[in-house]
Amino acid sequence: MKNIVAIIGLLFIMPSAVHSQELTLDEVLQKYFKAAAYDKLQKVNTIISYGTLVQQDLMPIKTVRMRPDKFLQEFDVADMTAYQAYDGSNAWMTAPWTGNPKPQPMPDDRLKDIKVKADFDGLLFQWKAKGHLVELAGTDTLEHALAYKLKVTRKDGGLEFYSIDKMSFLLLKRQYTRLVRGNEVKMDILYRDYKNIEGIPFAFTVENQMGGQPLNAVQFDSIVLNRPVDEKVFKLPSR
Repeated sequence: MKNIVAIIGLLFIMPSAVHSQELTLDEVLQKYFKAAAYDKLQKVNTIISYGTLVQQDLMPIKTVRMRPDKFLQEFDVADMTAYQAYDGSNAWMTAPWTGNPKPQPMPDDRLKDIKVKADFDGLLFQWKAKGHLVELAGTDTLEHALAYKLKVTRKDGGLEFYSIDKMSFLLLKRQYTRLVRGNEVKMDILYRDYKNIEGIPFAFTVENQMGGQPLNAVQFDSIVLNRPVDEKVFKLPSR
């Protein structure tokens, strides 16, 4: 009889204990910033990543980021180099496979996404000062990993979701919608194979999915911090 009473007592205690272990938004973010070594990231002014874009063929890719919000990505397609860039005010791109190799302003449907990529510290860091809204939105499961799911309403009205691993507190997934030929399509970015570079963890495999289907993946070979970069590379070249 005593054993039965003890078991019943445990059944009442366990739910409240589990509930007490759930973290608040501030606690999740605090652990995320610690796991992602934001104290060290604040001392970094440039990040240059070298790797391979896997999409049917293997294409060399290079990404350059500079504080506070400059971004450049170059990749080779059939021996032609294409560019996507944002200089903090204006975004531009090239699409040489279309027969027009000249740089051109980036279309509006892609402008918001490159601005997010250009945010050196990401949307979650100092989100209030940036004018975003961040909320806890339950949990997520990715390949058996449990994650906190954060809902981010951007200043421009865009909606995103971030999944942060409950064990490592590193980012596992970013989810948002993108306009493709006038239709909103769900985009998922999965972050894997974290490696430390000067004490800062970086995902060395980044998989992109569109509408729930694999689109491409980037496998980085090396990431270099604080290498000098000429700001001119982010500017729209003269035509």
